[in-house]
Amino acid sequence: MTQPLEYYVKTNIPVIADFENEYGEELQSLSPVEKLLFIKELSADLYDAGLPTFNLRTEDLLRMCQRLSTELLEDSDVVGLLKALVNSL
Repeated sequence: MTQPLEYYVKTNIPVIADFENEYGEELQSLSPVEKLLFIKELSADLYDAGLPTFNLRTEDLLRMCQRLSTELLEDSDVVGLLKALVNSL
């Protein structure tokens, strides 16, 4: 991470302050796999909150997710795609 956590989110939120104290202001105490766990869990929460807005593209998106899961062979390619997706939010 090139910026401290406070660049992305308010660190005066109690749970964020605890998160920063636990894992460092640049998340340096987390391994890549641990970071992925947080991404997975928080993304699932956002996804679940958006379920009522499902539309006809869902099947196409899930088909593409399946292809990406099976055809992206290098971890670096998956991480690159994740970065692109997160940065586009």
